[in-house]
Amino acid sequence: MHINDDYLWEEWEHELDHRKEETSMYISLMERKGMKKKKLHVARRMFQAGESEEKILFYTEITPEELEDLRENIKKPQEM
Repeated sequence: MHINDDYLWEEWEHELDHRKEETSMYISLMERKGMKKKKLHVARRMFQAGESEEKILFYTEITPEELEDLRENIKKPQEM
């Protein structure tokens, strides 16, 4: 992130520090993407191992829509 305004930058840093002090964890966008990628990887492995949809959704915390997309992507290469 690039902020030219020193005041805005200081406000941003202050807000981050404030949230950290309140024990709120700051997670960057890249960390969130990595976490999502890992959840989808685990869901794929569970699906391929024959685990139930309910179990996959519960343990990976992905949405039903994400599970449906995953199912479609797994089936596509086999259909070709």
